[in-house]
Amino acid sequence: MNLMAIPVAAGFPSPARDEEMLSLDLEQLLIEHREATFFWRVEGHSMTGLGIHDGDLLVVDRCLPAVNGSVVVAALEGGFIVKQLIRRGEALILRAAH
Repeated sequence: MNLMAIPVAAGFPSPARDEEMLSLDLEQLLIEHREATFFWRVEGHSMTGLGIHDGDLLVVDRCLPAVNGSVVVAALEGGFIVKQLIRRGEALILRAAH
């Protein structure tokens, strides 16, 4: 995969410079704990409020702590779901964001 060395304009176009490309290693950028990292394909629309859409690919690192407000993949009733973790006192809530 290649990464352009120059930024892309979000407003008016800038002159293209095809020769300024850098190599991009997604594994190096996204994975800190290789043995504890999994990829999950999202199915459904319950997390669109947090920018997670049907068909998206999630990179999940099991070594990262699940803190209040974080997005988690949780085991529930024999399956897996992606939700936002909310802590209210001693209670843990798995909240949809649609």
